[in-house]
Amino acid sequence: MSGTGSPDAAQQRMKMLQLASTDFTFKMLLEELLGALKEAGYDLTIACAEGPYLPEFREAGYRVKTLSISPGLNVFHHLLSLVQIYRFIKREKFDIVHTHTPVAAFIARLAAKMAGTPYIVNTVHGFYFHENMSAVPRKIFIALERLAGRVTDLTFSESDEDFRAAVRERICPADRIIAIGNGANLKKFDLGLLDSARHSVRDELGLPRDADVVGIVGRIVERKGFVEFVRSMPRVLEAKPDTRFLIVGDALPSDNDSVKDEVKRLVDSLRIKDKVVFAGLRLDIAEVLSAMDVFVLPSYWEGMPGVVLEAMAMARPVVTTRVRGCREVTVDGETGILVPPRDVEALAEAIVRLVSDKEVARRMGLAGRERVEERFDRDKVVRKQLDALAELVAASHPEMRNS
Repeated sequence: MSGTGSPDAAQQRMKMLQLASTDFTFKMLLEELLGALKEAGYDLTIACAEGPYLPEFREAGYRVKTLSISPGLNVFHHLLSLVQIYRFIKREKFDIVHTHTPVAAFIARLAAKMAGTPYIVNTVHGFYFHENMSAVPRKIFIALERLAGRVTDLTFSESDEDFRAAVRERICPADRIIAIGNGANLKKFDLGLLDSARHSVRDELGLPRDADVVGIVGRIVERKGFVEFVRSMPRVLEAKPDTRFLIVGDALPSDNDSVKDEVKRLVDSLRIKDKVVFAGLRLDIAEVLSAMDVFVLPSYWEGMPGVVLEAMAMARPVVTTRVRGCREVTVDGETGILVPPRDVEALAEAIVRLVSDKEVARRMGLAGRERVEERFDRDKVVRKQLDALAELVAASHPEMRNS
């Protein structure tokens, strides 16, 4: 493949399936990759469960296939999904099947192998197993990843830690995995929005223009630490009574660990309802981040948290946890503050420090933006994938390599 990303005859012949559990993944994580693949000339199909974003992809000219993929652990349902996906892949005769999200990726890679797909690719957005998981489930999930890894021709890892884990745990050899990183779209997450969007978003949401606003963006699920965030709020308010809190996101229908109702009940029981704004699921994340003074993500585990990179791209200081992915993108004391997972007191102390010292917060925010520009530009991440896909095909079909 040439470095320009222009279509060539080889790519135009390549029929590719991009598959994930939900359309949310395509919208929030893969939109730039899909656009680049389409521009490069691949004959592209996307497949996932039916969802609200699919009409948008259909209107943009993507071929869309809806499949029944459950993110849970219902083995019977997964067997039905395996048969359905196998039949679809077998009928369509894809040259490349590229999978995302753990459950869908496991099922679809097995189905693709059964169907005789020439090239099977997987992106690890975060292994399901992690350092804080108990030993038995961890071993089970590693064993499943090893099984799927045996039928995978190329693995992309967003996290360097996942790259090392994949090699260490014998999920795949080092020559079949590439650490591509993750990134923010710097054209979309533009500091020029700060002045124009900050006040308009605050006015829309009823947030005082002069208040310190601490916010979180994400799916309202247990592992993202929303409960700990809410529990930290009274401690923050003791030190900074005028602080406001902004919760952006929702739980998806496919989320089996939603804490949305629990979070709302907790806000009520703590009698801080007047200090908290629930903004729901929004797509104008750059504008919403511009309305915040401090961004928080107290996750129990992550892969490579794109929303932290987006907050850093908008020059927001970050408070996040010392777990895989978060500690890879956040430099403790330089672009933000790392705290232990599930530690409400440490979380509150870090927030108070940043809302109390505007100069420290400003310096961390600017350092975060600089770090994203240098290391986490999404255009570079997409380029790595396109080049690697072309090399994968060219390795077994030299005649398809660009001259």
